[in-house]
Amino acid sequence: MPYITRSYLETRAEKRSSGMLVKEADLHLKQSSKGTRVSVFLSHSHADRELVVTVSRFLATFDLNVYVDWLDSAIPATTSPETATYLREKIDACDRFILLATERALASKWVPWELGYADGVKGCRKVAALPITEQLTDKWTGTEYVGIYSQIRLNDDRTDAVVHVTDATASIPLRDWLDALQARFDASHGVRG
Repeated sequence: MPYITRSYLETRAEKRSSGMLVKEADLHLKQSSKGTRVSVFLSHSHADRELVVTVSRFLATFDLNVYVDWLDSAIPATTSPETATYLREKIDACDRFILLATERALASKWVPWELGYADGVKGCRKVAALPITEQLTDKWTGTEYVGIYSQIRLNDDRTDAVVHVTDATASIPLRDWLDALQARFDASHGVRG
């Protein structure tokens, strides 16, 4: 299965949003809005800021609340143990955890910590890696642990994003992976479609 590229994300976000552009301010509104939508903690390197906006636009097309820490005005201004406590609370509160797996993110000091914490509290089924690269490689040199998580990739004909669940024989469409969680959320909160 091919990796997702930046151009794929940009194209899909444009098509699905009917030309509506999502700006950083819109992402902040989307992330902080209340409601019954599934929420995703997007773990990433701050050095990938532009890519984070593109990925957030793409994820927003699935009607998700996407949490991006640098858009949160309540996060402590100076990195400290309180920052870690605050991020744990946000990871706990979000339904899913997606690791934006770039070289910068995997070299970060915070991203591996966030991934390990999310694994511990959410389990592998609610954690997925989203590798963005132009190189077709399955090697996670130095960070091989990322390979144990489900991965969001393109299907073989490169038309849709799928989730290759680590312990399953087949991939499922990203929409189904998210909708299954939304259906469980709705059922547990008495929401009717």
